[in-house]
Amino acid sequence: MTYKQCLERLRTRHPFAFSRWGDGEWACMAHTAVSRQHANCDKHRYFQTLGQALFRVLIDKPSYGMGLQPKATQDDPECIIRMLGAAAFTPVWGDADIFHDASQAGTFWDSFWGAIEEGGYAKVIVGPSSLILDYRIMEHTTEEIMVPERNCWLNYEATKAKCVEFCEEFLLAHQHPLVLCCCGMMANVLIHELWQMYGERVTLLDMGSVFDPYVGKDSRRYHWKIMEREGTCPESQDS
Repeated sequence: MTYKQCLERLRTRHPFAFSRWGDGEWACMAHTAVSRQHANCDKHRYFQTLGQALFRVLIDKPSYGMGLQPKATQDDPECIIRMLGAAAFTPVWGDADIFHDASQAGTFWDSFWGAIEEGGYAKVIVGPSSLILDYRIMEHTTEEIMVPERNCWLNYEATKAKCVEFCEEFLLAHQHPLVLCCCGMMANVLIHELWQMYGERVTLLDMGSVFDPYVGKDSRRYHWKIMEREGTCPESQDS
């Protein structure tokens, strides 16, 4: 799926799901990281139960959109081959970085939220307080579901229950729920299980860290340039 195709589906309220598979997800499943650490770049630990849940997603052979991060294929391609072989799964991969590439190009923020508004969704974002309680996010969403900054997998069941409650409420009101996941590696599990429950009655997107620079959060090396462009650097906000 390309970014243009994603926007078109959002505008026309064509239900779909998209999960992103980066170096952290593969390392968590394999219980070994290239960096020899025990957590991903956002300091979310590689819990054994999370790795098992991620692997079960592959075993289920999902038919919705899945994006493979180029960095993951560079860091440890053997791990990816091994995990997919064990799951007997050959996905049709998309690019996991479609949102981030659009953001770096300066074409993301307005086009993304504009397509969502045109689609007329009930919108919930799942993420940490530093992200979801920022006014730039809250003005675009219907509800917010908060997860811890670190190790949100430990709150998975409670988070899933809140997502289910949100979906049920708005499906009952004949509105189309859109769930935006900014909750680390557990997003892949959450999207999969919600899609199993609701299928093409909901839209589920793994947004990764794409919103961070727009709320003044520098969590990736390329974010600072976006923050300077958008005027969300701390010094820009103080001036």
